[in-house]
Amino acid sequence: MVVHENAGNSFLLTRHLPLDRYDVTPDRLWTRDECQQLLKVASSDGRSITDQIRNLMQTPALMTALKQPDPGSSPG
Repeated sequence: MVVHENAGNSFLLTRHLPLDRYDVTPDRLWTRDECQQLLKVASSDGRSITDQIRNLMQTPALMTALKQPDPGSSPG
């Protein structure tokens, strides 16, 4: 939910559903700047993960090693 104060500032309100009856995580008001910063970090992290996966996939020997089954594990 986006809320606006009398001064004209807008905030994003996030509601947290408690995980259990002891969860005291508060609801949160996010300023526009905080939202933009959070999106920048998420975008940067997403690109970083995508780049890492692309680099892994371009190394055939590494991909072969990643696909090897664990000899200690049994199926099912």
